[in-house]
Amino acid sequence: MVKNPDPHESYNYNPDDEEVGTIRIGYNNTIWIIEKNKEFKKYWKLFGKNFSVGSKFITKLDKKDNRLSNLTSDEYKNLFKLINLKKELLKYGVNLLIYILTDWQITDDKIGSNYIRDQNDWYKSEGWEKIPDNKFDKPFILYSLRLDTIQQKFIIFDDIIQLEYNFNEDEKIKENVLKILRKNFIIEYSGNDLDLITIKLNNNNCVII
Repeated sequence: MVKNPDPHESYNYNPDDEEVGTIRIGYNNTIWIIEKNKEFKKYWKLFGKNFSVGSKFITKLDKKDNRLSNLTSDEYKNLFKLINLKKELLKYGVNLLIYILTDWQITDDKIGSNYIRDQNDWYKSEGWEKIPDNKFDKPFILYSLRLDTIQQKFIIFDDIIQLEYNFNEDEKIKENVLKILRKNFIIEYSGNDLDLITIKLNNNNCVII
């Protein structure tokens, strides 16, 4: 076992200089945490092997997926309410794309095991950039579901689900999509031209901004 991971490949981190609970990223997507042994000596313990691994498009999500356990009841309920709209959206030619977005950094690399993640730990545009060219030719809605690969749990920030779409210039399609969303959410439309839809989970509002 590697006792002293070298995340930056330029210098080592001495366990004696680290706080217990400190997490750092090592070679080959490994995750390491500082713990104490029976002699109360600090050491690096392997905490995970899949940091930043797992970004992909999915066609379905199991309701019993262990990675969902971190979500609140409102987050869980509204996530699947959105996913269940897939067939209805397809009737109007709109494809709902779900992209599992993995983290690419730890904003503060000296954080304990009970850490709070930062939205900047995920590259927000990754899902959009990964959409195949043949998908861009058809109307779609994209939701990037963030995965904390340290804890292997999905995470939703600020009680919102933010969607992206590519049919802002097509008023007919937009009208049909809004009609579907109104069946499931309270919708306010600000009239801006940004290609974003934000579902507010705390009061079940869906706001296009």
